[in-house]
Amino acid sequence: MKRCICIVAASVLQVCAVSDLELINAQSAYDDGITGSGIKVGIIDGAVRSDHPSLSGKLIEQIYSKDKYGAYTPDFTIDTHGSHVAGIMAGKYINASNPYGVAYDASIYAAQITGHNNIGTLTPPNIYDFFVDKDVSVINNSWNANMYPIVSMQGSTYYVKSLSSRDANFFIRQAYGNSKPSENLSRLSRDKNTLVVFAAGNEGIVSPGLFGTLPYYDESFRSWLVVGALDSANISKDSNGKIIISSKGSPEFSNGLKGTQNYSLVAPGTNINNVNSPYMIRPSFGRVDRNLYTKKSGTSMAAPMVSGAAALVAQKFPFLNGKEIADVLLSTANRDYQAPKVVIKETNGLDSDRNSPYFGTKRNYYAIFYIDNPIPRKDDGSIDKDQINIDLMSAGYDRALVAGLSQLNNIKYPTLSSHVLVDGGYAAVWEIKKEDMFGQGILDVKKAMGGLSVLDANRLSHSDIVQNYKQESSAVYYKLDTKGMDAEFSNDISQRKWDSSTHNAGALNLPIGLADLNVGFIKNGNGVLKLTGENSYLGATIVRQGGLNISKRADQSGGFISSNVYVENTASLSGDGVIDRNLYNDGIVRPGNQDLSDLTVNGTYEQSSAGTLQLDFGDKKNSKLIAANYNIQGKLEYIPLPAFYTSGSYVSIDLGGLKAHLNDFSNVAVVGNNAINFIAVLDEDKTSINKPDLPQLDINEQDKDNAADQKPDQNPDPILPEPDKDPNPSNPVHPIEPAPKPSDKEDNISGPTQDEVNKPDQNQDKNPDSNNNLIVTPTIKPDAYNRPNSDIGAALREIRSMANLDKRYKDYFAFLDNADSKNFDKALKTMESIDYMSNTAQIVNGHHQFNQNSMLFALNPTSQGLSLARNFETEPILLASLASDIAIDLGINSYDEKRYIWYMSPSYKKINGDNYSGKSYGLNFTIGAKPSDNSQLTFNTSYLESKLNFEDSNSKSKYVNFGSNYILDLDSVKVLSGASLGFGRNTMQRGLLGSSEILSGSYNNFLASAEFGLAKDLKINSFTITPLSYFSYSYIFQDSFNESGNVFAKSYDKIRHDSTSITAGINLSYDLDKFDVNTKLSGFVIYEYRLSGKDLKNRVKFRDFQNQTFTQRYALNRDLVYLGFSSQFDYTNSFFMRFDLINEIAKDQYNFNILANLGFKF
Repeated sequence: MKRCICIVAASVLQVCAVSDLELINAQSAYDDGITGSGIKVGIIDGAVRSDHPSLSGKLIEQIYSKDKYGAYTPDFTIDTHGSHVAGIMAGKYINASNPYGVAYDASIYAAQITGHNNIGTLTPPNIYDFFVDKDVSVINNSWNANMYPIVSMQGSTYYVKSLSSRDANFFIRQAYGNSKPSENLSRLSRDKNTLVVFAAGNEGIVSPGLFGTLPYYDESFRSWLVVGALDSANISKDSNGKIIISSKGSPEFSNGLKGTQNYSLVAPGTNINNVNSPYMIRPSFGRVDRNLYTKKSGTSMAAPMVSGAAALVAQKFPFLNGKEIADVLLSTANRDYQAPKVVIKETNGLDSDRNSPYFGTKRNYYAIFYIDNPIPRKDDGSIDKDQINIDLMSAGYDRALVAGLSQLNNIKYPTLSSHVLVDGGYAAVWEIKKEDMFGQGILDVKKAMGGLSVLDANRLSHSDIVQNYKQESSAVYYKLDTKGMDAEFSNDISQRKWDSSTHNAGALNLPIGLADLNVGFIKNGNGVLKLTGENSYLGATIVRQGGLNISKRADQSGGFISSNVYVENTASLSGDGVIDRNLYNDGIVRPGNQDLSDLTVNGTYEQSSAGTLQLDFGDKKNSKLIAANYNIQGKLEYIPLPAFYTSGSYVSIDLGGLKAHLNDFSNVAVVGNNAINFIAVLDEDKTSINKPDLPQLDINEQDKDNAADQKPDQNPDPILPEPDKDPNPSNPVHPIEPAPKPSDKEDNISGPTQDEVNKPDQNQDKNPDSNNNLIVTPTIKPDAYNRPNSDIGAALREIRSMANLDKRYKDYFAFLDNADSKNFDKALKTMESIDYMSNTAQIVNGHHQFNQNSMLFALNPTSQGLSLARNFETEPILLASLASDIAIDLGINSYDEKRYIWYMSPSYKKINGDNYSGKSYGLNFTIGAKPSDNSQLTFNTSYLESKLNFEDSNSKSKYVNFGSNYILDLDSVKVLSGASLGFGRNTMQRGLLGSSEILSGSYNNFLASAEFGLAKDLKINSFTITPLSYFSYSYIFQDSFNESGNVFAKSYDKIRHDSTSITAGINLSYDLDKFDVNTKLSGFVIYEYRLSGKDLKNRVKFRDFQNQTFTQRYALNRDLVYLGFSSQFDYTNSFFMRFDLINEIAKDQYNFNILANLGFKF
């Protein structure tokens, strides 16, 4: 048995009532950003042309079959099918005018199994090995076999009665024996749950080809779909949007889906315009084809429509496996269509009737199908041919075709003159259900983006049955693992019970025991699944892991569960929907969506001792769990929603129907947030406080006059807060205590006085039954907002407690108090922001970078600022300096009696800190002289620019340095000395997490430094070893400055800081004196230890709160190590140049320097 490609010649283009993409509702997915991005799809077909403009960059990998010459070589003037199919599935989006794939951003793995010649000798590649580790979501197969076992057809014109008695194993063997790829696909479907999509075939048979029927014979195949074709040109919509399929909307070539309705659907497959693989390829004969695209028809074109849609579903719901993707596509397929009354199917094949005059010749054969309508019959029960003719003409079929059908006479294959089954064979006229022709319905991408729509028992197995779960009768359950991801299923979800008429009673792995069982839903895995539809399935809803949210849509529809709901002890339930029956809580139930809405239970809310009920509250109201009955144990927790709660004021919580059941909870508590503890005060009945006239907190009304002229911070979504799975990372739980006396209040809280509370013009508690309320008092934690090495926390607590606080600050404190732990710490860090101190430390570093170049020896132009080694008594010495990469080049030389020198040094530095990075550029100019034979003196100036990038800020600096160095050679030792001054201008910008405002400022620096030390040269042949040590002193002055910006802009005091350090090191150099150009290689290591001034300190205050000052501290590096390598070249014409690489290593940073020096001695 050979394989056949499902493709027919393109027909004449007709005016479309509905376009292909309109019919499948694809645009809505694109509008939501679902395009197949990040999804990998597979295709098994003919070769795919990877350099076609619509496929360029799309193929990740393609493998080929082998023929007698080796690997198959495609000829894309003939091998056109695979490229066209690939383009429909995942062709690139070039522009709206050109065709593109359904999943146009998906990537493709391709396997070629069909070819243009010697097809019988091709050995296909191992499909399983190729795809098993590729993480493809779907594999498209626009090919099939010409056996149609469900209707006992062997080939398109041979009815074989014996096929009807063959068992399932026979057809599985037939499939595997005639197609190794189909066996490999079966393994992928089973082992990897990869979705396999097959084209039904183009022979006009009422049932698909063999490979599309495998799940009919083995029900373990659930990741398997088969696809029939539609003609969009003959489909329209009525005024209500209902799809009307005309008779010609079901193309004559497309096979039907009889026997496969549980895993089949239809999609456009006629005159589909897509990739033309011969584009711009010169053929052996004829002209170059300059058409980018071409039209083809067949179920081969419909299948990749579905495969592309599967890729979109995989992107929208990345936790779904292949079987679940198929469930979504099948359950959301459009069933709300009007099927045609009658259709004709056409096939072409050899006349198999030996008694026919046409025996052995090719002929067109036809079958007629009445869909959900009886075959017309006369009073005597015979078929009414005249009425059939009328029906066909009414359906729009060609008059000549209808007349021809009436005249043909072939008793072996159906024609209109053969209205009886021959030998129990394939009928001429059929009466079928619409599912036999269209499967589960028409592909609907828009609805598929809403997730599951039906829990279908016919796609479940015996292992999905759960017997006697708690109060439930036996049911079969659809289990879904969200794998730590959040998602929303917005469709109404119904159930479909087991229908034995749609199954093969002799199928392998046929589920048993599912008859008459309702279908339930089990939520597994971390992550929250949101259900917003009218969910009418009757089996229980069980939340085993993660969260389930039952919520209404924006229009207040949906959010309904008809069954009992069970929340197990590792799971949670939330939402503002309605549970029509009972809710059983062994885990966590949190009504609402953190928006103070309510969850309604029309039956009983039952909570075990392991369960927790969490109710949100805000400044004016709280969420409630409203039930007809309560059976309570376990815990009750009240959780504050993000808002600004005034310390010391009162928040009233409505207990609702829980009033009578508070004593049934084992514990009732109020959860705090990052900065606020909420102290609940109740009488012994746990339902009221002895202050029935206490006001409810009305934050929005407070300070309205004060905030009226202030621009509120409308966008607290700034330096973006990072997501955290823990919404309340530092929320202590405070048990409810007896009511305090009216004088009981915390000393450090500036809340309302009792007189203020009782003022008649304040917002009184208008609840007539005050006993339904409890009162909580927000109080600031004593350690709220604390930061290491800073007293900013105390300042923030004082600000947080202020009366008449501006709304901008209330909004920010609301964000800060309720942020997760990661964003809370980050927000405090950005608020404190000592990045400017890091910049100051780097300015000192740059200042000493200047010193290194300024300490040139005066007379010898071959000596350079970073070299610590010299030829004995004639080469320079290098010193390192404070907090920097500074090395001082010292030496005396009377070489050639040159007494003057100048040079310039461009430099580049890459800065890498623990929490910042940056770079600097500079240029140094030096001139020097020898005042005496044993001394040298230099004067230097430099300009440097640097930029530092921190996580939440950046700094830019420009500064100028001036310096002088003097070296005295006492023969036995060198005396080193130097001094320098620097002036800098700095600008900084920083963000505040939770605010869209940028804070900025500018300030000046002044720096001064001095060095004094000793060095000694030790000569061993061409090597020179130079130990050295020196003492350094530096002084830093930084101007006070103010930031501009919105909330929490700061004022910074002046900085005056001095420090000392001791440095020791050694240098090794090697002198190559054998060439016209004198060359010296050297390397050094220097260690610097800071003796004093190890910490920078500064007093800071917030500009809007001048009395709230705090101290900021920054630890300078105590230990620094410098490693360097240099090469210098001295020319006989008195020019010299040198190249240096220097590494700076400290506890919290690593810097890398490159210097080049060019100079002249005279």
